[in-house]
Amino acid sequence: VRLSPLWAATRPASARSTSTTRPPSLRVQVGLEQMTQVGRVASTGNGIVGASFCEIPAVGINEAERISAKLEETGLGAVMVIGKPNQPLLDIPVAQGRTGIIVMAGLNPVAAVEESGIRTTNWAMKTMFEFERLVPYEELQTLASCS
Repeated sequence: VRLSPLWAATRPASARSTSTTRPPSLRVQVGLEQMTQVGRVASTGNGIVGASFCEIPAVGINEAERISAKLEETGLGAVMVIGKPNQPLLDIPVAQGRTGIIVMAGLNPVAAVEESGIRTTNWAMKTMFEFERLVPYEELQTLASCS
């Protein structure tokens, strides 16, 4: 199950816990046109960003919380809410033996670029790409200047 609405990115302690009720700071936004506030979230921790709903096996909750805490320590905290086993998360049902998670995801980096006034064009991936052909992002500028 995958859902990609925009969620408010304010994450009080109650939103980072394993609560299954909708934290007051998380609200669904409809429509995607210029509704993100990725830059604001990056600087203040509050605003609207893209998010996805995913499910994990319920036995993996402790590991998900451990990884989430580690990401948070490094400044890459993307996990907004971890649900409880077999219970809906933010009114989204989960399968038996599973737990829902809301994570910041998607085109947030591109949204930040758009917010800064740089227009982008994006295409959905439609092919497989050999991992060996990928290059470190630090080399992209050099590659772009060669073409």
